[in-house]
Amino acid sequence: MKIEDGSRQTSELCNLPSAVCRLLSAVCCLIMISYFARLTLRLAAGVERLDARERRQIASFFRARQDSSGGFTGRQGRADIYYTSFAVRGLALLGEPDVPGIESYLVQKIGESQKTSLSCTETISLFFAAHLWEAFSGRTLLERVPDPFERFRREDGGYASSEKAAFSSTYHTFLVSALLEHLAPDTPVDANELCRFLQRRQRSDGGFVELEPLKHSGTNPTVAGLGLLACLRNRSIADDMRAELKEGALRYLRGCQTSSGGFQANGRIPAADLLSTFTVLTAFYEEGCENQIDLAAARNFVQSLKRETPDGLGYVGGPWDNEPDVEYTFYGLAAECLLEG
Repeated sequence: MKIEDGSRQTSELCNLPSAVCRLLSAVCCLIMISYFARLTLRLAAGVERLDARERRQIASFFRARQDSSGGFTGRQGRADIYYTSFAVRGLALLGEPDVPGIESYLVQKIGESQKTSLSCTETISLFFAAHLWEAFSGRTLLERVPDPFERFRREDGGYASSEKAAFSSTYHTFLVSALLEHLAPDTPVDANELCRFLQRRQRSDGGFVELEPLKHSGTNPTVAGLGLLACLRNRSIADDMRAELKEGALRYLRGCQTSSGGFQANGRIPAADLLSTFTVLTAFYEEGCENQIDLAAARNFVQSLKRETPDGLGYVGGPWDNEPDVEYTFYGLAAECLLEG
């Protein structure tokens, strides 16, 4: 896979003053830039409005999770590319992209990926982290890497979570599509095939399912469906098809906000969680209709999940959780940036 303008675009966006980012984010729906570039603008527009002391504490929390390999750990065990990707993204957002040891770790993981089969999630994490490091270091890691996602592609046009998975995943299809749109925009895309893919996964409540055989909608696959539509915004799709998919999804998501202010993963789980809350916020801000949900309540929910630790400030996954980790700290930081932007 040839990596084109994505790294340069990310570097330029992240180096813009926050006031410029806020101006651009207000009109980014009119700019032909990628989904991830638009999200980067929104996050960058809000980060400097966060308390400076808290920003330093969050950066300290991320850095404390780096081990001797150069990568970052989860709640236990050695460094993992999944958690490393969240830490690199979080530190970049905080304006601290210089991570000693990270380049050698990423080079090692890229080499290993040519010999062992990574899951789709691991592959996405690796490319995301390497892309960000390229953007800030100016050094090339990915240029000659073969297309790593083709082995996950299924006949319905979607992407599966692993090579052995029988069904494509709504969430992984969105993430791969968004990453390819950003890093390799000339990759051929059959927009109508992907819309039919979404139609088969939309249920009567307007939400989407993660796997086609499933009956009950979920928050994250619904956000993924909207994200996939956003990646196709400049493609030729029938307006009525696009509108029907989008309106049903937004209706479903509005119904997932709980009395706590957060969003639940699906209608059968009573408690809200940070992942679902962050992803719903990304969807409503991307569609420019964030005023359709209770943003003040969402902010209170996100802020209630902050936890002081000896290493700094982190976020937990929900009210039931006691231990902050790198993944949820990224979600918490990014959600606050959206709400402040």
